[in-house]
Amino acid sequence: MVQRKVTYRLYPTAAQLSALEHQRWVHCLLWNEALADRRRAWSERQESLGFSAQCKRLTEWRRLSKLLRGLNAQSTQVTLKRLDLAFKHFFRRVKNGETPGFPRFKPLHRFKGWGYKTHGDGWRLITNERMKHETLRLSGVGKIAIRGKPRTTGTPKTCEVLCRNG
Repeated sequence: MVQRKVTYRLYPTAAQLSALEHQRWVHCLLWNEALADRRRAWSERQESLGFSAQCKRLTEWRRLSKLLRGLNAQSTQVTLKRLDLAFKHFFRRVKNGETPGFPRFKPLHRFKGWGYKTHGDGWRLITNERMKHETLRLSGVGKIAIRGKPRTTGTPKTCEVLCRNG
């Protein structure tokens, strides 16, 4: 099975753009809070938090935070998974004797975006029969006009929303 990455350009309205920026900001806050939680757990209890432990904490965080409740639950898990991968890569580099690069807190301008795990849960690609120039529906944002087309047809599996060049 061949997996391909297809890039579409989004053309959001002003209201959609502010909703996208808000979601990126909340995901950035989640990244920083999860990183602080891992560092706090290690410095206080010498406990190493993994992805599953942080997902359990995420349930509590979502119950307490109105900001996190406004995001799709799977997209928040993808953000935690990216943090977990950053730690795994850090420890791999330490083990191999390379320059490690501990995961850092990120300001908004360095936080590129967020992702979704499965098609239909938080996002849906709505295209015509040639998979060309239609809309992307994101939860909390609405239907956004997109432009682009894949070289081959297929079923979308995951989605990453990235901010490039503003």
